[in-house]
Order: sequence, then C-alpha cells, then structure tokens
Amino acid sequence: MTKGTTYRILADWRSPASFTVAYVFTSNGTDDTPPATAPRQVTAPSVKVKKRKAVVSWAAPADGGAAITGYTLTLQVKAGHRKRTVVRQVDAGRLRVVLKRLKPGRYKVSVSATNAAGTSAPSPVVRFRVR
Repeated sequence: MTKGTTYRILADWRSPASFTVAYVFTSNGTDDTPPATAPRQVTAPSVKVKKRKAVVSWAAPADGGAAITGYTLTLQVKAGHRKRTVVRQVDAGRLRVVLKRLKPGRYKVSVSATNAAGTSAPSPVVRFRVR
C-alpha cells in the first residue's frame, strides 16, 4: 500500500442469502514504523586463549530496526609497563575474530555494534591473560 492512497476492496460471498460487503482503507499519510535506533548492547564476548592467540566471539544483538553494518572490537593491552589500545573494525557478517601473535600480558576486550542510526554501548569488558 502507498501512503495517502485510498483502496476499495469488494468482497462477495455466496451463501443462501447473497450480499456484498465493501471496505474502505485510507492511509493517513503517516508511517507508523518507529524510527531506527542504535543496536542494543552486545553481550559479553567469549574469549578462548591458546598459546599466543585468542579467539573472541560474540552474539549479534537486536539491530534497533536497521541492519547492523559492522562491529568494533576494542582491545586494551597491558604488557610489562606498557599500555595500549587497539581498535579493529569487523564486517557485519562476522561474529568472531582471531587475534594472533599476542605477547604475554593482560588484555581486556569489548565489542560494540553499529547500524545506520548509531553505535551501541560497548559490551561488558572481558579480561584474559596470555602467558
């Protein structure tokens, strides 16, 4: 149906007493669909560490009414006295990232989702350690 268009529907039922029923539907020109919002917060990702690599995976959150266009993985590293943050963009179809060649240290990871309306709050931070 198109906004602002009047449609006439004629229904004819045959029964012992034949009659015709007509309905008129009129669109008032407004779109009752609520506007899209940023995706919901991603739940805490899971992290599996094996030697010097970590596999980070997460579940797709509710999209807020607009398709998710990508994810942002934020990795905070503390190795020795050094601290740094690495941000990695991930395609919408991927729900897993393999981090390779990690140095021994303590790590924190979080994930946020993005759509046309905005970016979700980051997931709860998950901590892990590479030895």
